[in-house]
Amino acid sequence: MPDLHTDINIHETINSGQIFLWENDRDVWFVIDGQDIIMVKQTPFEITTSSKKPKNFFREDDNYGKILKNITKDKIVKKASKYYPGLRVTRQDPFQCCISFIVSANSNIPNIRMRLQKLCIKFGTKVRFQKKRVFSISRT
Repeated sequence: MPDLHTDINIHETINSGQIFLWENDRDVWFVIDGQDIIMVKQTPFEITTSSKKPKNFFREDDNYGKILKNITKDKIVKKASKYYPGLRVTRQDPFQCCISFIVSANSNIPNIRMRLQKLCIKFGTKVRFQKKRVFSISRT
């Protein structure tokens, strides 16, 4: 049975095309999740949030073994899961996910990141978290 924390590959998950508002600073990842900022370290696995609420961004409470057993019945997914064993589907803010989807039309990951970052700077909220300045998504 995989260790649900150490088997999460932060780099592959964040760079998989499902999250665009992130920065990496010396192997520490800062991820915008709606109005919350998440700081993640791979080794040792650690998640800190600006809201101080417990976060399940990487879906640690999912039954990973059961999910793998079901999805690897498909040959293509089985092959992909062997290449990217720590890749996770994230549980991100629904509004941010929707805006990211809209911005992503006919684009690529670097352009999507840039557009979303510009939207956050223009309409978001400036936040200082762990000595880092970021802009969160604003719904107002």
